[in-house]
Amino acid sequence: MTKFSTDNVTITLPISGKEVVLRGFVTKRMEVATSSVFMKHSKVDLTQAMKGDSSGIDMISLNDLPGTAITELTETTITNFVISLDGNDFGGNKEDILNACYELPSKDFDAITDKCHVITKGTSFDEEKKRP
Repeated sequence: MTKFSTDNVTITLPISGKEVVLRGFVTKRMEVATSSVFMKHSKVDLTQAMKGDSSGIDMISLNDLPGTAITELTETTITNFVISLDGNDFGGNKEDILNACYELPSKDFDAITDKCHVITKGTSFDEEKKRP
């Protein structure tokens, strides 16, 4: 069995050369924050819920997910994964970290979110989804 790692991940950004330290795993808080973005824009069919025989997925409708949800998800990802940018942890202030990331060149920002997605896939306990 592959050992689950809780080590932080450090990447060097391709344009600025700055170092970013990312949380190396997904916490429950991250899962809830991401789910909250979807749930905020979804509709729940309470009649399905009352039946009690639903797996839960039948109760939720995401037909009208606004495009702004993608921005919310990106910001949730940055604020939950980025620990420090070029050695600065901004006193743990997530908004300051997010704002600093927004001031980076676009390719650097994309490199951060791309690595976060790799980490997200790699922290699954499903052997086929393990981080390379």
